[in-house]
Formats: sequence, C-alpha cells, structure tokens
Amino acid sequence: MDESSFNASHLKGTTWGAVNERPVVEVSGRRPRVSAFSAITWNGDLFAETYTGSMNSERFCNYLQDLMQVFPKRLIVMMDGLSVHVSKKVAQWVEENTGGRVKLVKFPKYCPKLNADESVWSIAKQRLRQKPLMKGENWKEK
Repeated sequence: MDESSFNASHLKGTTWGAVNERPVVEVSGRRPRVSAFSAITWNGDLFAETYTGSMNSERFCNYLQDLMQVFPKRLIVMMDGLSVHVSKKVAQWVEENTGGRVKLVKFPKYCPKLNADESVWSIAKQRLRQKPLMKGENWKEK
C-alpha cells in the first residue's frame, strides 16, 4: 500500500490555436489538494480511498480498519517507511485491534520498483496533468 497527494495546479506548457489567434485555456485558478491511499492485491485488485488534510497515525489505522473489512481473512500489508506507518501508535493499534489478522511489512529503504502502488500514482498523475481542473469542476470528484 502507498499514499500520494494530487493538486490541481495548471501546468504551463504549449498548445495550438488558430492562425494569428492566441490560444486561451481557461482553468479554475484554484489549487485544491487531495490525497489518497491505495492497496493492490497480488492478483491486481485495487482498493483506494481519498482524504483531505495530512497523514497521521489515526487516519492510517482507519484505513487499515477499512482494508480489514474488504479483505476479511489474513492481511499482509507491505508499505514504505513513512514515519506514520512505523509509529508506536500504529503498532499498538494493530496489536490490540486486529486479532493477529494484520501483519505490517516494511519495504527496504527506497525501492519504488517493489511497490506496485508507485505505478498507480504515476499513471494517475500523468492523466490528471493532461486534463487540468476546469472552471466549475470538483477536484475530489475528478
């Protein structure tokens, strides 16, 4: 599992337009931000949730609780070394609330190729860059 955040800032770039006319791209002018968790199973199923605000131990434990409901059997969660993931609060919550069903496994230091979620975020961000937030669009829905 992994998490990432997205913002709706319009990226400057080039485009095309009619001859002798300046092309204009109307964007919202806002810079909203949304973050997301995702987990991918060995057979490629994706489970994701969005949230706003910062990552903390309570939010991570809530996500683990949601994963336990989606995957009712034993759950091995492979994750990066984010301080929230390896905090004492999270370790204590797993011990007290999962009945031994959840095991947290930390990836070795900096190994994005082992984490399939990194590809999820790369593709999602690439697609969002191609279609900036336009006036009247809701960022979280997009």
